Amino acid sequence: MSAPPLKTAEVLDSIAGVLSPYLGKMMARASAGAHFKDLAIEGDLVGPEKVEALVDRVGKGLNLFLGRDKSKLVVDEIRRALAGLGGAAR
Repeated sequence: MSAPPLKTAEVLDSIAGVLSPYLGKMMARASAGAHFKDLAIEGDLVGPEKVEALVDRVGKGLNLFLGRDKSKLVVDEIRRALAGLGGAAR
């Protein structure tokens, strides 16, 4: 059974919230927003496939700023935050 779609605004807020301690509030929001735009995530809901692509893309970008090991921990934290929204972001 596929995971239900999530509210786009909640996904953006959750990802930015996790990134904020590492990138600062403004940069975290701008970074997450840019990835949303690049993946053409629009509308009120975002499906699980797009959420997974978004998390993967954010993780790859974090490698440059935080290194591979720390990035993996942050991505895991993002997945937990999104799971709390009701999604199953593996």
